[in-house]
Amino acid sequence: LAWLAELLPSVLALFPSVCGANVQSQTKDGEWRLVYSLSRIVEAVLEEDRFLMICCDDLQWADKMTLSLLSEVLVSVGSLKHVSRRCLFVGIFRHDEVDENHPFSVQYTYLQMMVSNVGVTAIGLSSLSKDDVADLISWELRLPPRLVSELADVVHKRTTGHAFFVVELLNSFLRDFIVAYSSELCRYTWDNCRIAIVETGDSVAELIAANLNTLPPESLRILQVLSCFGIQTEDNLLQMLDSFHKGIFASIDAFVETG
Repeated sequence: LAWLAELLPSVLALFPSVCGANVQSQTKDGEWRLVYSLSRIVEAVLEEDRFLMICCDDLQWADKMTLSLLSEVLVSVGSLKHVSRRCLFVGIFRHDEVDENHPFSVQYTYLQMMVSNVGVTAIGLSSLSKDDVADLISWELRLPPRLVSELADVVHKRTTGHAFFVVELLNSFLRDFIVAYSSELCRYTWDNCRIAIVETGDSVAELIAANLNTLPPESLRILQVLSCFGIQTEDNLLQMLDSFHKGIFASIDAFVETG
């Protein structure tokens, strides 16, 4: 645990007794120490008659060492017949960014073909069809499918059914009043000709970047500061940052509102 705490400082919150231990972390067998330590922690949780689900997203970006580490931990836990059925690992990746030579493919094949004590199930999530997009727009705008057919066609062609891209594109249409609520007609309306010529970029990343560029310079600066602290930040840290850079704490709600 003392060795693991050097890599995962939060371990000290669970096991204060290991604080201050003098451990040399950069050893030749460091990777195997980490495998053993993580496996023991998972085993300890499962031994308490609890169920555990571990979820790792965006594995297409993980490096070879990380994927190898995850694989060995799964093999180690899988060998514990009396508790292994209580552990579920969910790995999420983008299939269009992973080829047969990708480190993820290597480890996936290893677990699927060479390891008998780890059950592997692949669940493919296909892109949204045009009908799916039409159903989504119809539900969100509270309109019958026949009225959103042309809009759904444009959105589907631009996004190729990428679910996140579909949502972000619709949000951008609403934010820019390309799709707007008409008090006269008591429903959402839009101009199909205008939507057909709107420039939105070829990917969801380009669309999000374009949306960010519409923010005021001060808001962009605040986002830059917050991005240095990852995807989640404690309130006390935000308050401390606000004392150095006024407006950070008050801007959070506005950022959430705009997506």
